[in-house]
Parts: sequence; structure tokens; C-alpha cells
Amino acid sequence: KILLKSHCYEYKDEITKDLSFIDLTQDTWQAKVVIKWLSLGIINGDSDQSGAKIFRPNDRISKAEAIKMLINIGLLQIGEEYKTSYTDVYKKWYERYVADGEYLGVIDPDKDWYMYRPDSFTVRDEMVHMTMKLVRLYR
Repeated sequence: KILLKSHCYEYKDEITKDLSFIDLTQDTWQAKVVIKWLSLGIINGDSDQSGAKIFRPNDRISKAEAIKMLINIGLLQIGEEYKTSYTDVYKKWYERYVADGEYLGVIDPDKDWYMYRPDSFTVRDEMVHMTMKLVRLYR
């Protein structure tokens, strides 16, 4: 929701009747946010053990998931292959996003002792801080 608002995307009028996640109720504000994210092609959701589509709306967001959403909503593409200074993201699905976030100054490896801790959770103030850094790039 923070990212949608910061990028002037409206979600209140989204139609949720075709929402196919078994763990997301159609009449919630989260459903409208998820539909908007899906329409933008920024998120996909997940599958449970039986193969049913799930979103995990009440789970916390990992730092790996957060940086992916930040880079994707900004539609930012780095022209060159940038290598990250973080020592704990090597050859993982999120390595490209972390490298781009570092290159753009959205995240700072110096501040974090060169450890991104991708499975740790992002708290709201951290997400707001990264979002502010991202939005400042648009000037």
C-alpha cells in the first residue's frame, strides 16, 4: 500500500471478484491492493503445497521481497551489470534487485555491514525510508 500511494496509483475502485487467492477475502482493502499489484505485473503470489494460489496477506514482507517490489514499481532498469557489495546475496533470485537497489542508493551496504539479510523482515519505517529514497530519484 505504501508503494502504491507513493507512486500515485489508486486501488480503491479495483474489482476483486476474479481474485483467485484462497487466503484473501474479496471484500478487504488488501484484496484491492493485491489486484492493483497484479494488474501492474509487479507481484505474482505463491502456491501452497496442494498447488492452490495463495498470497499470504498477513505475513510480513522479507527484505528480498521488499527490494523486488521497490525496483519493479519504479520501472527502473540499470543499463549495466552492477555487482552488489552485500556478501549474503550471491546467486540468489533477488541478487539483481539488491544490486540495482544498491546502485541507485535505495539501500546502503556500508550501513548494514555488507549483510542484506534477505530473509529478515522489513518494518514499516524501513519501507518508508527506502520508498522516499526511490521517489527522490524521479526528480
